[in-house]
Amino acid sequence: MMGRRRIVQLVAVLIVALAEFNYGQISGSDSKLGSSQQATIQFVDKHFGFRFTLPADWKGYTIVQQEWRGDRDMADVKGPTIFIRHPRWIEQDPWQDIPIMIFTHQQWKWVRQGRLTVSASPTDPSELGHNRTYVFALPPRFYLDEQKANAIRLGALMEDLPTMPIRF
Repeated sequence: MMGRRRIVQLVAVLIVALAEFNYGQISGSDSKLGSSQQATIQFVDKHFGFRFTLPADWKGYTIVQQEWRGDRDMADVKGPTIFIRHPRWIEQDPWQDIPIMIFTHQQWKWVRQGRLTVSASPTDPSELGHNRTYVFALPPRFYLDEQKANAIRLGALMEDLPTMPIRF
C-alpha cells in the first residue's frame, strides 16, 4: 500500500507532466497560452539543472543566493539556497521571495534520516523536485507573509509545485 505522501507526489508529477505536455517547453521567454490560461515565464538554472515556472508578471525577476548550513554534528555540511525575487521588490515594500534550497542526494538522505537539520524547525524541508544530482526543496519554515503584496498569489503558485528538473 502506498503512503499518503507518495500518492501526493505521484499526483503532483502527473499534473506537472500533463501541464508540460499541454504547454510545451518554454525557456526564459513569455508563453502565450489560451485565453483561459495565464502567460508564464521560466526561471532556468543550468548549473543545478532545474526550471521553475512563474507568472508573466515576474518577468525581470532577480536571483539572490545564500547558503544553508547544517546544525550540531553536521555544521560543516552546507549548500545553496536560491531566492527568486519579484521585480517589484524594494526595500521599503518587499514582496515574498521564492526560496529553493538545493541538496545533493546524500545530503537529502541525511535530512530524511533526521541526521541533518537545517533549521530549528521540527519539520524537514519539503521536496519540490529532483534531478540526477540535486534535490530542490522549500525551507522547513517557509511561510507566506500575508503583509507582502504577492503572498496570496504566491501561495497558489507554490501549491501547484511548478519545479521541474531539466537535462542539458
